[in-house]
Amino acid sequence: MHLFRYLINLVTLGSLFLAFQISVAEPTFPADLGRSDVDELEAEEGDEMIYNMSDFVVTAEDDQGYYSANSGSATRSNSLVKNTPITMSIVNEELIADLGLDSTEDLAAVVAGIDSDPNGYSLDQIRIRGFRTGNSRFDYFPRTLPRNNYNINRVDVIKGANSLIFGQASPGGTVNTISQVANFNKDLEVVSFGFGDKEYKRGQFVINRILSDALAVKVIGVNHTQRYDHPYKRNKFLGATVAVTYQPTTDTKLNLHIEGVDTDTYFPARSMKDATKLDDDTLLDSDIRNDGYNGVLSREDYEVPFTSDYVKYLPQAVVDHIVSSSTRFSDRSDIYNLYEGIDADNYGAVTGPDKVNDRDGYFAIANLQHRLNDKFQLEFAVNRQEVEGNGLNRDSYGAGKVRNFFSLPYDGKDPKTQYNAGEPHIRTYWTKSRWDTVRDGVKATFLLDQDFRNTSHKLIGGVDYDANTKDAKEYDMIPDGALKADGSYAGQDHLNNARFTDKHRSYEYFGIDTGFDESVPGITFDYNTDSNIDLLPLDGTGTPSNDFTLDSYGNDPDSGWALRRTQKSEVKTFSQWFALQSEFFEGRFLTLLGARYDAIQLRSSLRKVVIHGYEGDTDDGFNNRTSDEYAKVSPSIGGLFWVTPSIGLFGNYAESIESPVGTERTPLGDIAPPEYGTGLEGGVRFSLNEGKLDGQMVFYSIEKENDNEFAYTLGMLKEIYPQSIYGTEFPEIYYNSGGLRSGMLPGRRAEGDVTLSRGIEIDASYNPNKNWTFFGSYNHTLKNSVKSLHPSISPDEQRTFFYEGDELLGRPKHRLNLTMRYKFTDGALKNFALGGNQSWRSRSMQTFFILPDGSHHPLRLGHEFTTNLFFTYSKRLKGGRNAPELKLGLNINNVLDNRDLVNRGNYAFYKEGRSMRLTAKLLF
Repeated sequence: MHLFRYLINLVTLGSLFLAFQISVAEPTFPADLGRSDVDELEAEEGDEMIYNMSDFVVTAEDDQGYYSANSGSATRSNSLVKNTPITMSIVNEELIADLGLDSTEDLAAVVAGIDSDPNGYSLDQIRIRGFRTGNSRFDYFPRTLPRNNYNINRVDVIKGANSLIFGQASPGGTVNTISQVANFNKDLEVVSFGFGDKEYKRGQFVINRILSDALAVKVIGVNHTQRYDHPYKRNKFLGATVAVTYQPTTDTKLNLHIEGVDTDTYFPARSMKDATKLDDDTLLDSDIRNDGYNGVLSREDYEVPFTSDYVKYLPQAVVDHIVSSSTRFSDRSDIYNLYEGIDADNYGAVTGPDKVNDRDGYFAIANLQHRLNDKFQLEFAVNRQEVEGNGLNRDSYGAGKVRNFFSLPYDGKDPKTQYNAGEPHIRTYWTKSRWDTVRDGVKATFLLDQDFRNTSHKLIGGVDYDANTKDAKEYDMIPDGALKADGSYAGQDHLNNARFTDKHRSYEYFGIDTGFDESVPGITFDYNTDSNIDLLPLDGTGTPSNDFTLDSYGNDPDSGWALRRTQKSEVKTFSQWFALQSEFFEGRFLTLLGARYDAIQLRSSLRKVVIHGYEGDTDDGFNNRTSDEYAKVSPSIGGLFWVTPSIGLFGNYAESIESPVGTERTPLGDIAPPEYGTGLEGGVRFSLNEGKLDGQMVFYSIEKENDNEFAYTLGMLKEIYPQSIYGTEFPEIYYNSGGLRSGMLPGRRAEGDVTLSRGIEIDASYNPNKNWTFFGSYNHTLKNSVKSLHPSISPDEQRTFFYEGDELLGRPKHRLNLTMRYKFTDGALKNFALGGNQSWRSRSMQTFFILPDGSHHPLRLGHEFTTNLFFTYSKRLKGGRNAPELKLGLNINNVLDNRDLVNRGNYAFYKEGRSMRLTAKLLF
């Protein structure tokens, strides 16, 4: 590792020295053009300055329809996409505008290797090639502030383990968003308004002003609000951006980007899961003690959705087993009727209208570029972002489970005593959170162009620094009077004896039969504990032989917030990197070689206030302070050979690293380990019909170790962290039975797991003429599975946690996206365009069942089809050449109103139904 680090240092210092020698040399000119001729040419230009285009800048002048020829995301310098030996998909400005793509999640509609990955908090999270991408970039800097496409030019989706340029990166790929800048083309004012059903409203403006030959300013703003089919789902985004371009000389340019954002997202929980255990008639014995659940519908960790629409996909063998094992069901229709009253409109409505994630902050970048001469350029960029977040939520674990039983408080005999409530219900309580994050970044980059004996070489390198701090607090809603003087509200005795009751949390109960409209008590946030079913909250004094007592604080006790836990983290990364991009044999053979060294320092603390109380003046040993350091060299190597001018072969190998964020922990409170990735690609690149048909077909194989998306089940974690070893030191996380107490875990991460993603992708764009443009993408997953787990999980145990073949949940075999547009260029319909977008996602496994004979049976929900249409028209109004231009657009999304039940991972949700949007834009 040290050898690689010294090599990176040597290349960096040597390149800077060579560049200095070149920069101080006398500039040279062609032999037939003397210095006096140059002076004369410059004098003829008068006061107009001719600016040299930096290699760090990418323009769209060669774009054709949905095809973009150049990108800077491969090596941070302007390069032809077809000549880079990595795979990327570019979603350019025309494609974004035609389809009305507003968020990162919308990219799944146009790039087949991308899956949406709803997290209930934002629209910024996606998966690429099966792996979650948590470090999306904005002008090469990591961005945690929510974003919207109102102020961008394009989005580059870089596939594979491209840590070389981006540093922290998922091995599946990275998204880099390119912002708009103030320009010197002309003064411009743009105003646009969008309206649609589901209360869709979007107002936007752009003002570009040329203040002098050297200074231009652009101001952009947007106000976006939207509701959805789900009664409690809505979104608000308010953003404003100021962009400044300052060019004091022909070779120097400074760009500023200052953006403020205010977002409120009201996203309901994913579909509720069936934990009723109603397919087991023998659950309770004569004295109503639980003898263990023997059914399959409420299987631990992978419960099926609590909605009837999955039943048609239920394997027949599972139906037969349920019918033969329970007197409640005689056929498939009886299972269907179990979920009566739950549909696409209320499948997760228990969250209520007040569940909200509010994130505000700003994002600022200053970027300075300087060309010393034709061969050497420098770029220096700094970034600062601050985000303040507040969340009001239902308990994410308990609120998602529909039950039919209450676990009674400890009665001195058996903590597993159960009570049958008589109707399916939700038990939940309010939580809230607050966090503040500050992120600072610095990037210093050099670029050296050098030709040598009919070969061309571009050496790029630099140093990066990133510092990310986070301060987070989580709160529980508890009854008044339950909080102790030291700030705790649950002692170890309560946990050991299963007496963590309503004295410590203000539970609320919602009966499924009643529904979840806003008239239901407790659905809207207040400080009272409410219930719409007969069973009222318990205070711990009830026993199986008598009636349940009312809560000792009253039927509707007042409640308040109590600090549950605090977390603080600081992650600093210092990196050095270089990349050598070369061309041989007159551009037929192209290579990319590079390496990156990342040194990561991490400090973190976690305090469980619920048990240990507030932090005092001295460290009592319960703050769980952790400090770690990591170092990683990530090499990259790639090559592309054009066999003919139209057909090329390429391949690459790359590694990546993602550092811990400092707030993800194991059940013992240790910081989760870094995530490491390796990727291998190989394929064919083509550019046919004079470049009108352009694309690639690639095979990829990716491995990721310690995947943060991989969720260890409680059963796995129990094997990895057994009570017999850790119970004395960490008694609060265990039940007496040895099981893990989910609500008391600092985290659910572990280490040693390796996931594998392997597949084939095809991307193509076709622009036969000025009328037609096509963009298509296809992904075929050959394997997306668990290659290995923590050593504590034996192969036999692994089979109880994963489907045969170690297939991961929610990964389809096929994804296909097609987008086309036809634009009239003459005649009565001149400047009118129409087009469509078609997406298809094949079936994927949402869960699986293990029957008593040991056989595995997957539950795969249906195929997903989504059809979108769009129409645009532009016309210059009366008033001459400088008259305003009017642009109209109509988008009809999900034309066929397909609201099927679909899934991502092991959770299900209903697709958003048909929606229509009309946009009017005026350009002055």
